[in-house]
Amino acid sequence: MNDPSLRWEKVSTFNLGMDFSVFKNRIAGSIDFYIKTGKDLYGLTEFDYTTWGKSNTVTKNVASMRGKGWDFNLTTKNIDKQIKWNSHLLLNLNKNKTIAYYRKLNTGVFSFLGDGNAITPITGMPLNAIAAFAWMGLDDQGNPQGILNGKGSKDYTGINNSSLNDGTAGGSIVFYGSAKPQVFGSLSNSFEWKDWSLSFNVSFKADYYFRKPATSYYNLFNKGVAYPDFELRWQNSGDEAYKVMPALQYPLESFRDAFYQQSEVNVLKADHLRLEYVNLAWTKDFNVPKRKMKLKVYANASNLGLIWTSNKKHIDPEFPYQIKPPKPLSLGFQLNY
Repeated sequence: MNDPSLRWEKVSTFNLGMDFSVFKNRIAGSIDFYIKTGKDLYGLTEFDYTTWGKSNTVTKNVASMRGKGWDFNLTTKNIDKQIKWNSHLLLNLNKNKTIAYYRKLNTGVFSFLGDGNAITPITGMPLNAIAAFAWMGLDDQGNPQGILNGKGSKDYTGINNSSLNDGTAGGSIVFYGSAKPQVFGSLSNSFEWKDWSLSFNVSFKADYYFRKPATSYYNLFNKGVAYPDFELRWQNSGDEAYKVMPALQYPLESFRDAFYQQSEVNVLKADHLRLEYVNLAWTKDFNVPKRKMKLKVYANASNLGLIWTSNKKHIDPEFPYQIKPPKPLSLGFQLNY
Protein backbone atom coordinates (compact mmCIF):
# COMPACT_ATOMS: atom_id res chain seq x y z
CA MET A 1 0.00 0.00 0.00
CA ASN A 2 1.45 3.39 -0.98
CA ASP A 3 2.24 5.95 1.73
CA PRO A 4 1.72 9.46 0.28
CA SER A 5 3.66 11.02 3.18
CA LEU A 6 6.84 9.01 2.43
CA ARG A 7 9.54 11.17 0.83
CA TRP A 8 12.84 10.31 -0.81
CA GLU A 9 15.90 10.44 1.43
CA LYS A 10 18.07 13.47 0.71
CA VAL A 11 21.87 13.31 0.99
CA SER A 12 24.24 16.23 0.45
CA THR A 13 28.03 16.15 0.60
CA PHE A 14 30.55 18.97 0.84
CA ASN A 15 34.18 18.08 0.20
CA LEU A 16 37.48 19.94 0.01
CA GLY A 17 40.69 18.17 -0.94
CA MET A 18 44.33 18.90 -1.53
CA ASP A 19 47.16 16.79 -2.94
CA PHE A 20 50.76 17.73 -2.20
CA SER A 21 54.32 16.62 -2.85
CA VAL A 22 57.52 18.21 -1.47
CA PHE A 23 61.27 17.54 -1.34
CA LYS A 24 61.35 15.83 -4.74
CA ASN A 25 58.41 13.58 -3.85
CA ARG A 26 60.02 12.31 -0.65
CA ILE A 27 56.91 13.45 1.18
CA ALA A 28 53.59 13.17 -0.64
CA GLY A 29 49.97 12.75 0.24
CA SER A 30 46.48 14.18 0.32
CA ILE A 31 44.13 15.88 2.76
CA ASP A 32 40.33 15.81 2.50
CA PHE A 33 37.66 17.50 4.60
CA TYR A 34 34.02 16.50 4.22
CA ILE A 35 30.57 17.15 5.62
CA LYS A 36 27.80 14.71 4.79
CA THR A 37 24.20 15.45 5.72
CA GLY A 38 21.27 13.08 5.37
CA LYS A 39 17.66 14.27 5.69
CA ASP A 40 14.34 12.44 5.75
CA LEU A 41 16.16 9.18 6.52
CA TYR A 42 14.08 6.01 6.56
CA GLY A 43 13.38 4.11 9.75
CA LEU A 44 10.82 1.74 11.20
CA THR A 45 8.00 3.47 13.06
CA GLU A 46 5.33 1.98 15.30
CA PHE A 47 2.08 1.43 13.46
CA ASP A 48 -1.40 0.37 14.46
CA TYR A 49 -1.57 -2.86 12.48
CA THR A 50 -5.19 -3.47 13.59
CA THR A 51 -6.26 -0.83 11.02
CA TRP A 52 -4.34 -2.42 8.12
CA GLY A 53 -1.62 -4.98 7.48
CA LYS A 54 0.06 -7.59 9.67
CA SER A 55 3.06 -5.67 11.04
CA ASN A 56 3.23 -3.24 13.94
CA THR A 57 5.90 -1.14 12.22
CA VAL A 58 6.04 0.79 8.95
CA THR A 59 8.84 2.63 7.15
CA LYS A 60 8.71 6.41 7.60
CA ASN A 61 10.96 9.45 7.22
CA VAL A 62 12.17 9.68 10.79
CA ALA A 63 15.49 11.51 11.15
CA SER A 64 18.31 13.68 9.86
CA MET A 65 22.00 13.17 10.64
CA ARG A 66 25.31 14.83 9.90
CA GLY A 67 28.81 13.42 9.73
CA LYS A 68 32.01 15.33 9.23
CA GLY A 69 35.66 14.48 9.26
CA TRP A 70 39.15 14.52 7.81
CA ASP A 71 41.02 11.97 5.73
CA PHE A 72 44.83 12.10 5.65
CA ASN A 73 47.01 10.04 3.33
CA LEU A 74 50.77 10.45 3.73
CA THR A 75 53.67 8.61 2.09
CA THR A 76 57.28 9.29 3.05
CA LYS A 77 60.66 8.06 1.79
CA ASN A 78 62.56 8.09 5.06
CA ILE A 79 65.78 6.51 3.74
CA ASP A 80 66.56 6.13 0.04
CA LYS A 81 70.08 4.70 -0.13
CA GLN A 82 71.40 1.15 -0.05
CA ILE A 83 68.86 0.61 2.69
CA LYS A 84 65.40 1.88 1.78
CA TRP A 85 62.70 2.74 4.29
CA ASN A 86 59.24 3.91 3.21
CA SER A 87 56.20 4.69 5.37
CA HIS A 88 52.52 5.05 4.55
CA LEU A 89 50.06 6.66 6.99
CA LEU A 90 46.28 6.57 6.66
CA LEU A 91 44.40 8.66 9.23
CA ASN A 92 40.65 9.22 9.44
CA LEU A 93 38.85 11.54 11.83
CA ASN A 94 35.08 11.18 11.81
CA LYS A 95 32.22 12.35 14.02
CA ASN A 96 28.52 11.98 13.39
CA LYS A 97 25.36 12.88 15.26
CA THR A 98 21.60 13.03 14.93
CA ILE A 99 20.52 16.58 14.13
CA ALA A 100 16.78 15.94 14.04
CA TYR A 101 14.37 13.17 15.00
CA TYR A 102 10.79 13.62 13.84
CA ARG A 103 9.15 11.28 16.30
CA LYS A 104 9.15 11.10 20.07
CA LEU A 105 11.68 8.63 21.49
CA ASN A 106 10.54 7.42 24.90
CA THR A 107 13.76 5.79 26.01
CA GLY A 108 16.08 8.81 25.62
CA VAL A 109 19.70 8.42 26.73
CA PHE A 110 18.58 5.34 28.69
CA SER A 111 18.82 3.39 25.43
CA PHE A 112 22.60 4.03 25.39
CA LEU A 113 22.96 1.57 28.28
CA GLY A 114 23.60 -1.20 25.75
CA ASP A 115 26.86 -1.95 23.95
CA GLY A 116 26.44 0.87 21.43
CA ASN A 117 26.03 -1.38 18.39
CA ALA A 118 22.49 -0.18 17.71
CA ILE A 119 21.78 3.31 16.39
CA THR A 120 19.77 5.41 18.83
CA PRO A 121 18.45 8.64 17.28
CA ILE A 122 18.76 11.26 20.00
CA THR A 123 19.20 14.82 18.79
CA GLY A 124 22.71 16.13 19.42
CA MET A 125 24.11 12.70 20.32
CA PRO A 126 26.36 10.34 18.32
CA LEU A 127 24.51 7.70 16.34
CA ASN A 128 26.23 4.94 18.35
CA ALA A 129 27.03 5.85 21.91
CA ILE A 130 27.43 4.54 25.42
CA ALA A 131 25.99 5.76 28.70
CA ALA A 132 26.16 4.12 32.13
CA PHE A 133 24.63 4.26 35.57
CA ALA A 134 26.57 6.56 37.88
CA TRP A 135 28.53 4.50 40.40
CA MET A 136 28.81 5.24 44.13
CA GLY A 137 30.63 2.04 45.13
CA LEU A 138 29.54 -0.88 47.31
CA ASP A 139 28.05 -0.52 50.77
CA ASP A 140 29.33 -2.48 53.78
CA GLN A 141 27.15 -5.43 52.75
CA GLY A 142 28.47 -5.58 49.20
CA ASN A 143 25.42 -3.99 47.56
CA PRO A 144 26.03 -1.65 44.59
CA GLN A 145 25.00 1.99 44.99
CA GLY A 146 23.93 4.52 42.39
CA ILE A 147 22.58 8.05 42.45
CA LEU A 148 18.92 8.98 42.86
CA ASN A 149 17.77 12.56 43.44
CA GLY A 150 21.37 13.61 43.97
CA LYS A 151 22.11 11.08 46.73
CA GLY A 152 23.58 7.60 46.96
CA SER A 153 20.85 4.97 46.67
CA LYS A 154 20.13 1.25 46.40
CA ASP A 155 16.65 1.85 44.98
CA TYR A 156 17.50 0.19 41.66
CA THR A 157 13.96 0.49 40.33
CA GLY A 158 13.93 4.21 41.14
CA ILE A 159 17.35 4.69 39.52
CA ASN A 160 16.15 2.84 36.45
CA ASN A 161 13.01 5.00 36.19
CA SER A 162 14.97 8.20 36.72
CA SER A 163 17.35 7.28 33.93
CA LEU A 164 14.47 6.47 31.62
CA ASN A 165 12.55 9.68 32.33
CA ASP A 166 15.31 12.24 32.97
CA GLY A 167 18.37 10.97 31.09
CA THR A 168 21.61 12.66 32.18
CA ALA A 169 19.70 15.57 33.78
CA GLY A 170 18.61 13.37 36.70
CA GLY A 171 22.19 12.46 37.64
CA SER A 172 21.50 8.72 37.68
CA ILE A 173 23.10 8.15 34.31
CA VAL A 174 26.41 9.32 32.84
CA PHE A 175 26.97 9.80 29.10
CA TYR A 176 30.44 8.69 28.00
CA GLY A 177 30.72 9.07 24.25
CA SER A 178 30.83 7.22 20.98
CA ALA A 179 30.88 3.42 20.88
CA LYS A 180 32.47 3.57 17.43
CA PRO A 181 36.03 4.80 16.81
CA GLN A 182 36.16 8.46 15.82
CA VAL A 183 39.88 8.28 15.02
CA PHE A 184 41.22 5.31 13.06
CA GLY A 185 43.78 4.40 10.47
CA SER A 186 47.00 2.50 9.90
CA LEU A 187 50.74 2.97 9.61
CA SER A 188 52.72 0.64 7.36
CA ASN A 189 56.49 0.52 7.01
CA SER A 190 58.59 -1.28 4.41
CA PHE A 191 62.34 -1.86 4.40
CA GLU A 192 64.56 -3.06 1.56
CA TRP A 193 68.19 -4.17 1.62
CA LYS A 194 69.77 -5.97 -1.31
CA ASP A 195 67.51 -8.97 -2.05
CA TRP A 196 65.59 -8.74 1.21
CA SER A 197 62.42 -6.86 2.10
CA LEU A 198 60.46 -6.53 5.33
CA SER A 199 57.09 -4.86 5.83
CA PHE A 200 54.60 -4.60 8.65
CA ASN A 201 51.36 -2.78 9.33
CA VAL A 202 49.96 -1.35 12.58
CA SER A 203 46.32 -0.26 12.78
CA PHE A 204 44.88 2.04 15.42
CA LYS A 205 41.46 3.06 16.67
CA ALA A 206 40.80 5.80 19.21
CA ASP A 207 38.32 8.21 20.80
CA TYR A 208 35.65 5.68 21.70
CA TYR A 209 34.41 3.46 24.56
CA PHE A 210 33.23 -0.10 25.11
CA ARG A 211 31.33 -1.94 27.82
CA LYS A 212 33.19 -4.97 29.08
CA PRO A 213 31.15 -8.10 29.86
CA ALA A 214 30.31 -8.40 33.55
CA THR A 215 29.02 -11.29 35.61
CA SER A 216 25.27 -11.57 36.08
CA TYR A 217 24.21 -13.79 38.98
CA TYR A 218 21.15 -14.78 36.94
CA ASN A 219 23.37 -16.11 34.13
CA LEU A 220 25.68 -17.69 36.66
CA PHE A 221 22.91 -19.66 38.37
CA ASN A 222 20.94 -20.52 35.23
CA LYS A 223 23.66 -20.95 32.60
CA GLY A 224 26.89 -21.31 34.53
CA VAL A 225 28.33 -18.23 32.81
CA ALA A 226 30.70 -15.90 34.66
CA TYR A 227 33.57 -13.52 33.90
CA PRO A 228 36.83 -12.75 35.72
CA ASP A 229 35.16 -10.11 37.90
CA PHE A 230 33.42 -12.96 39.80
CA GLU A 231 36.74 -13.85 41.44
CA LEU A 232 36.96 -10.28 42.73
CA ARG A 233 33.43 -10.09 44.18
CA TRP A 234 32.67 -8.67 47.63
CA GLN A 235 33.02 -11.46 50.24
CA ASN A 236 34.03 -9.90 53.56
CA SER A 237 33.52 -6.64 55.41
CA GLY A 238 36.03 -4.11 54.15
CA ASP A 239 36.12 -5.49 50.60
CA GLU A 240 34.02 -2.52 49.49
CA ALA A 241 37.12 -0.34 49.80
CA TYR A 242 38.76 -1.89 46.74
CA LYS A 243 36.27 -4.24 45.03
CA VAL A 244 33.39 -3.43 42.69
CA MET A 245 31.69 -6.78 42.01
CA PRO A 246 28.60 -7.01 44.30
CA ALA A 247 28.26 -9.74 46.90
CA LEU A 248 26.72 -13.04 45.87
CA GLN A 249 22.97 -12.84 46.42
CA TYR A 250 20.15 -15.36 46.44
CA PRO A 251 17.23 -15.04 45.82
CA LEU A 252 18.11 -12.87 42.83
CA GLU A 253 17.17 -9.22 42.45
CA SER A 254 17.15 -8.58 38.71
CA PHE A 255 17.44 -4.78 38.88
CA ARG A 256 20.47 -5.10 41.18
CA ASP A 257 22.11 -7.41 38.65
CA ALA A 258 21.32 -5.11 35.73
CA PHE A 259 22.47 -2.00 37.59
CA TYR A 260 25.93 -3.45 38.17
CA GLN A 261 26.30 -4.69 34.59
CA GLN A 262 25.28 -1.31 33.17
CA SER A 263 27.20 0.84 35.64
CA GLU A 264 30.19 3.00 34.74
CA VAL A 265 32.69 0.61 36.39
CA ASN A 266 32.25 -1.59 33.32
CA VAL A 267 32.75 1.17 30.72
CA LEU A 268 36.34 1.47 29.52
CA LYS A 269 38.30 3.43 26.95
CA ALA A 270 38.69 1.38 23.78
CA ASP A 271 41.72 3.08 22.18
CA HIS A 272 44.23 0.51 20.95
CA LEU A 273 47.02 -0.41 18.54
CA ARG A 274 47.00 -3.72 16.68
CA LEU A 275 49.71 -5.47 14.67
CA GLU A 276 47.97 -6.54 11.48
CA TYR A 277 50.74 -8.36 9.60
CA VAL A 278 54.47 -8.87 9.14
CA ASN A 279 55.85 -9.89 5.76
CA LEU A 280 59.44 -11.03 5.01
CA ALA A 281 60.57 -11.75 1.46
CA TRP A 282 63.71 -12.67 -0.50
CA THR A 283 63.78 -11.90 -4.22
CA LYS A 284 66.41 -12.95 -6.74
CA ASP A 285 66.76 -12.48 -10.50
CA PHE A 286 68.19 -15.32 -12.58
CA ASN A 287 69.35 -15.46 -16.17
CA VAL A 288 68.79 -18.69 -18.04
CA PRO A 289 69.26 -19.26 -21.77
CA LYS A 290 67.03 -16.80 -23.66
CA ARG A 291 64.99 -16.03 -20.55
CA LYS A 292 65.03 -13.96 -17.35
CA MET A 293 63.50 -15.39 -14.23
CA LYS A 294 62.58 -13.86 -10.89
CA LEU A 295 62.17 -15.98 -7.76
CA LYS A 296 60.45 -14.67 -4.66
CA VAL A 297 60.33 -16.61 -1.38
CA TYR A 298 58.18 -15.11 1.34
CA ALA A 299 56.71 -15.62 4.81
CA ASN A 300 53.67 -13.79 6.13
CA ALA A 301 52.03 -13.68 9.55
CA SER A 302 48.75 -11.81 10.10
CA ASN A 303 46.18 -11.01 12.82
CA LEU A 304 48.99 -10.77 15.36
CA GLY A 305 46.91 -9.04 18.03
CA LEU A 306 47.11 -6.10 20.39
CA ILE A 307 50.27 -4.08 20.87
CA TRP A 308 48.71 -1.59 23.29
CA THR A 309 45.31 -0.71 24.72
CA SER A 310 44.33 2.25 26.87
CA ASN A 311 42.23 0.35 29.43
CA LYS A 312 44.17 -0.69 32.51
CA LYS A 313 42.62 -4.17 32.52
CA HIS A 314 44.31 -4.91 29.16
CA ILE A 315 41.06 -6.22 27.68
CA ASP A 316 40.89 -6.38 23.91
CA PRO A 317 38.04 -3.92 23.14
CA GLU A 318 37.14 -5.69 19.90
CA PHE A 319 37.09 -9.20 21.40
CA PRO A 320 36.40 -8.77 25.14
CA TYR A 321 36.65 -12.19 26.83
CA GLN A 322 36.20 -13.84 23.43
CA ILE A 323 38.22 -16.23 21.32
CA LYS A 324 40.55 -14.17 19.15
CA PRO A 325 40.69 -14.65 15.37
CA PRO A 326 43.29 -17.18 14.23
CA LYS A 327 46.81 -15.98 13.39
CA PRO A 328 47.56 -17.37 9.94
CA LEU A 329 51.18 -18.06 9.01
CA SER A 330 51.93 -18.64 5.34
CA LEU A 331 55.08 -19.63 3.51
CA GLY A 332 55.41 -19.63 -0.25
CA PHE A 333 57.32 -18.82 -3.37
CA GLN A 334 56.58 -17.10 -6.64
CA LEU A 335 58.40 -17.67 -9.91
CA ASN A 336 58.08 -15.29 -12.84
CA TYR A 337 59.61 -16.25 -16.17
